[in-house]
Amino acid sequence: LGIVMNLVLIVLAAISSYLVYSLLMISFDTRMFEMGIFRLIGIRKYALCFLVLVQSLLFVLPALIVGIGTSFLYLWLVSNIFDSKLQFSFTPVPSGTAFIWAICVGLIVPLLASLIPMFNVLSKTLSESVDMEHSKSRGVHITVEFASDNTNWSLVVFGLVIIAFGLLVYYMLPLSILLMDFQLMLWILIIVLLALFIGLIMIAMNIQHLLELFIIYVLMFLETAYMKMVIAKNLIAHRIRNQRTGTTFSVVIGFLIFVIVAYTLELQNTKLSMLRLHGAYLEFYIKRNEGKMTFVDVINAEQALAKHKDIIEGYAWVPQDLKLHPHVKLREEWVADYAVLHNYRVTSEAVPPHYFDVANKDFLTVASKNKTSDLSLAEQLYTPRGSQALGVGSFLKRELGISATDPDSTFLLRFGRTTDTMAYETRALFVLNTCPSFQLSRLIKPWQHVLISYPLYFKLVNASSPSLVNFWSLIVKAKKDKTAYLDEIYSSLRTVADESKEDVSVWTYSDSADDIDSIHSFLDVIFYIIIILFMLLFVFSLISSMTANVLEQVKELAVLRAVGMTKGRAAVLYMYEAFVLVLSSSIIGAVIGIIVGFTLSLQRGLYTDLPVTFSVPWVHLLIIVGASLLCAAISSISPAILVLTRSVALLAKS
Repeated sequence: LGIVMNLVLIVLAAISSYLVYSLLMISFDTRMFEMGIFRLIGIRKYALCFLVLVQSLLFVLPALIVGIGTSFLYLWLVSNIFDSKLQFSFTPVPSGTAFIWAICVGLIVPLLASLIPMFNVLSKTLSESVDMEHSKSRGVHITVEFASDNTNWSLVVFGLVIIAFGLLVYYMLPLSILLMDFQLMLWILIIVLLALFIGLIMIAMNIQHLLELFIIYVLMFLETAYMKMVIAKNLIAHRIRNQRTGTTFSVVIGFLIFVIVAYTLELQNTKLSMLRLHGAYLEFYIKRNEGKMTFVDVINAEQALAKHKDIIEGYAWVPQDLKLHPHVKLREEWVADYAVLHNYRVTSEAVPPHYFDVANKDFLTVASKNKTSDLSLAEQLYTPRGSQALGVGSFLKRELGISATDPDSTFLLRFGRTTDTMAYETRALFVLNTCPSFQLSRLIKPWQHVLISYPLYFKLVNASSPSLVNFWSLIVKAKKDKTAYLDEIYSSLRTVADESKEDVSVWTYSDSADDIDSIHSFLDVIFYIIIILFMLLFVFSLISSMTANVLEQVKELAVLRAVGMTKGRAAVLYMYEAFVLVLSSSIIGAVIGIIVGFTLSLQRGLYTDLPVTFSVPWVHLLIIVGASLLCAAISSISPAILVLTRSVALLAKS
């Protein structure tokens, strides 16, 4: 979530730079004649560049002062929300680092935003600047390249970016894996994901015009043919400026969808991780590696469960692992091939025959198993063949080259005791990609679990009676997993835990899920605020773009008015243009955000081995699109009214 918020800040800074850039471009487009007069009376070009920089600072400095001032109020409100919703408080005062970052961004934004306007001022000839007779609108652009111009700087920059990306993937990614630097690895993966995002944007820029034509001629079927033609011509005439605006808006929407999917997946992963760790919706347990349940705790828990036998579908006890049992005195466990060339740390865990009937089956993924038996996986451990076999993860199967379907495929289970090392020949009974409660995985892990039966466990710990076995976990499955049933069972087990002399606890999924849902609701509020901020920035950008479009076409608008177009139809013309631009950009941005979000969900499922499900954030998407269309109406009406209040004669002379 910290990286997601950093990305939000970066994109906000980029959109702010683009907004200042748009305002500067419009200011100098409308004052081009004034700039020409300045140059006629002897003002140098560098002085005009200084004028651009000063004007950009005048846009940013008041916002910087107001922003720092309002940050205290915003932090105070957020602090109260955190305190009331999450019982977490902090001092609502920005840190010194935050002040430094705010000032740096406040100074960098005008510098970035003024680069292209400076270039625009320097590239205009004097005759172009003072020409007031010809329209500034261009439907055709011709570029002349000279043979002497051998350096294509756009290709040079693109090549440098590709080289940096190659070094990042080919060197930095393996380095982060070798150093186990997960923060660096996560940043690299985020950069790769952003590269996918940028690639989709570049493709979208080339198909946006086709989508605009589709909207004009298919969705606007009730409009007259001549109005459709004029809208299409307007979009062609303003294509360069509209493409910048549309691309920016597509980036904003796509990024918002991506960020919303990212934090939703993060919270979903947290829920699934806890549920997989505990194995079921209710667990009665003692902290692992920190103690053991007494036999009295087991009896009391059984008596508590007996009171609710009509609502309990099943329950299963899991004993303490072998290394912690006082009779065994193990230092370590391994599985290995016969040459011990491949040797991997494991922990043996005993499961009852009905364990997988009680545990959450959403986390059980079978890679291969013995197909000659109709028994369940855990029940097969209690057969003659199962008494000499283990349940293993796909990673161990792959590394040791063993098979669950071949009875002759064997390997070694090694025990390192304080005095010597023992080895047992065994085989794989079934292979799992994922497993509830236990770490049986297809991915490389520092260690993995292997599953054994109770009789084998008793044999290894030299226990003549189950009363000599220490348990550390009890998972319970209520009928239909109803929350009300789970709450009843939880109350009884909670009483047993409170009366226990050991550090016994009870976990229920509903409590953890409620806490995460509260965090989710809080983050939704924060991102609604972020959506509003992005929309406010975009509406100003769209107003500036549409104002430039209208002012650029004043003479064409005068001709349309002269041949009979009413003021209302002229206003509708520019409203349609803004509507088509915003709708096409919204569709492209939504598709890009969904594709990148879906890719992120695939990656998260791959790395976490969790059954992550991707869902489109329809509520947020509809709010964004609705706000976008409202922005289109606002941005087109105000500049059109500003121009249409003039007479046809004044428009022709403008």
